[in-house]
Amino acid sequence: MNTKQQSGIASKHVLSASSSSEAEDTTPSTSTLLPSLKSIQTDPFMKQVEHGSQLASLLMDNNDATTEEQFLLKELLTAQLQHSDGIRGFFVSFLTAGTMDDTNTEGDEDEFTVPSLLLQAMTEGVSANSETSAAVAEELLSFACMNVIMPTATSSMHTDPILMRSSSKTALRGIKVLSALKGYEMYSDGVLLNCRAIHAAATSVSDEDAGSVDVNVDAGLFKYWKSFIERYRYGEQQQRDIAEAVDKVMSA
Repeated sequence: MNTKQQSGIASKHVLSASSSSEAEDTTPSTSTLLPSLKSIQTDPFMKQVEHGSQLASLLMDNNDATTEEQFLLKELLTAQLQHSDGIRGFFVSFLTAGTMDDTNTEGDEDEFTVPSLLLQAMTEGVSANSETSAAVAEELLSFACMNVIMPTATSSMHTDPILMRSSSKTALRGIKVLSALKGYEMYSDGVLLNCRAIHAAATSVSDEDAGSVDVNVDAGLFKYWKSFIERYRYGEQQQRDIAEAVDKVMSA
C-alpha cells in the first residue's frame, strides 16, 4: 500500500488492523462509512444532515460494531452535537429515519428506545468540555423541545395520511429523547422548566396568562415558547396536541 492509499484510508477512519484476511474482505466495516472528524466539526448544515444520516444509520444498527468502532461513533456524535448546524443536521436525520416507510407503524415506535451512545454523547460528551458544556447543553435542550413541538403540530396539519403518520412517528421519537434527557441531572430541571413553559404557552391566550396558569412557569421561557408557537401560527388543535405531548414528557 502506498502513502496516498494509506492517507485515503486514514481520512475515512478505517480503524481495523491490517491483515491479509482483512485485505481480501471487501465488506465495508462500520468505520469505513463514517465521515471525518473535521467534516463533522466544520461542514455547513446540509452536509451535517448527510453526516447525521450516516451516524443515525450506524447508531440504530451497530450490534456488530467493534468496541473501537463504537468509541469512534460516540466521538463523532459528540463532535456533531457541539454546534447548531450539527445538532440540527443530526436530529433531522435521526428522528425522521424510516418514518415514511409504510411497514414501520406507530406501534413500532412504541418499541423505539433512545440509543445509549446518543445519550452518552449528549451527557458525558457535553460535560467533558467544561468551557462550553452549559451553552451546548442549553442548545441541545432547546432543540430537543422543538423536536417535540414541531412534528406534533404538523401531524394534524398535514392532509396526506403518509405525511401525518411520518410526523406522528417523528414526534413520538422526539418525546422519547426529551423524556430520556429528563433522567439526567444536567438536564432534568431544564426539561421540566421548558415543558411547563411550553404547556402554559400552548394553553394560554396571552402573555399575561402565564402567572395564572402555573406559579412554577418561568416567565422568560413562557414568552420564548409563546413567541415560537405564534411564529409558526399553530392553531387550537396543534396547541392542544403540543400541550398533551409535553404532559407525556413531564409524566414519563
